Amino acid sequence: MFVGSVEMASLHYARHTMGYAAYEAARKAAIPGGSPSLGQTAGMQQLNMVGLGTGAQVIVTQTSTAVTAEVRIPSSNFSWGPISYFVNFIAKERCTLLRE
Repeated sequence: MFVGSVEMASLHYARHTMGYAAYEAARKAAIPGGSPSLGQTAGMQQLNMVGLGTGAQVIVTQTSTAVTAEVRIPSSNFSWGPISYFVNFIAKERCTLLRE
């Protein structure tokens, strides 16, 4: 029970960080002069700061009116317990912002 609680807390921490990384990626791409590559770099910087960048993907798509950033990380980045409750799980978070 305790190990499962630690795993769930780790998952929630990772998802919160991923949400912020997706927001930062979308923001960097949405501002004037921004681009999808700048957004990807900003998203990966956020993930690398907390050790979630290994194997992570930041995908930024841009239209004439909006920018969407999606962050994906494998469960091996946030599963620390001896029993892995999230085997082969990929966590995803997405953020869409209107372009300025």
